[in-house]
Amino acid sequence: LAAYTIAKEVPKQNWDSSIVRMNGFYSSMKKNHFWLTSQDDYVYAAILAVSDLDLEETCLKIENCYNLLNSLGFSRGNYLQALSHILALGEESVQDKCHKALLIRNKLKENGCKLHYNSLSTLGLISLVATDINKIVADIKEVYDYIYNQPGFG
Repeated sequence: LAAYTIAKEVPKQNWDSSIVRMNGFYSSMKKNHFWLTSQDDYVYAAILAVSDLDLEETCLKIENCYNLLNSLGFSRGNYLQALSHILALGEESVQDKCHKALLIRNKLKENGCKLHYNSLSTLGLISLVATDINKIVADIKEVYDYIYNQPGFG
């Protein structure tokens, strides 16, 4: 997926520089979270590499998101690392993005939607695109209730 991301999003003449950027993002991830960072992070590094985000500034934002989210009650680990990678793509401040993710998580929980740790990257995407938190939570709850009542899913 990482190679596909670069091949699909970057003109061929810029592949080498994107791979260098990808390596920069991945190296920073590995430096900050040696035991967490592995092959599953290549795709996050590639997504960040094809963006126009500054490498050093973005890596700092990733770490700030990770630490803030942990202080807000998210457990340290690979899934929190993935959430912080996704949130780094957003234009809002670290505080705003993290508090929005926390708010959505809490509202989902209040509505009986069980959010497992392996869905934190999805929470990150929802946090970046949602403009009306109550609406997105209601939509998710509707789908959650429907799926929960289907044979084999409840």
